Amino acid sequence: MNPDAMELAVTALGAAGDGLARLPGGGPCFVPRSLPGETLAVRDMGKRGGGRLAEPEAVLRASPDRVGPPCPHFAACGGCALQHWADAPYAEWKRGKLVEALSRAGFAEVSVAPLVRTAPRARRRADLALRRRPDGGGVALGFHARVGGTVLDLQTCEVLDPRLVALFDPLRDLLRGLPALRREG
Repeated sequence: MNPDAMELAVTALGAAGDGLARLPGGGPCFVPRSLPGETLAVRDMGKRGGGRLAEPEAVLRASPDRVGPPCPHFAACGGCALQHWADAPYAEWKRGKLVEALSRAGFAEVSVAPLVRTAPRARRRADLALRRRPDGGGVALGFHARVGGTVLDLQTCEVLDPRLVALFDPLRDLLRGLPALRREG
């Protein structure tokens, strides 16, 4: 373990799917790719909103609900935050976020059905990012990276319909020759 790492216990998930832990001084710390009930060794990454952001370095005690994410881009990609969480607790958390929002809006007694999941590789919509490579080597097409704002150039996606993913290379070719694309879109 990194000597600068600190140990944190994740108690809940924030609205964006990051784990929420308390720093030794009591302030909030957001830890991506973590789950409630886990203890992690983390590295402080600085301020984030009203708290701190920490990068997990090691899972010291894993949640029994932790699963292997199906996507090879999971750690770097900013598109999916909770692929490492088993389906049932994820669905209940997601439903709970809706119940909480409805309650805040004055609809505390509304009946909310269980979450209906979209099957893997079935999404037909996505907001893709693109960026012309500065070296003239074409166009990066995919989702923004989880940190830093770069475009993660994807060849595959476990969420999108494969017919859309099959259009990535032809779209890159088309965009490469488009003079109006100076930097990004």
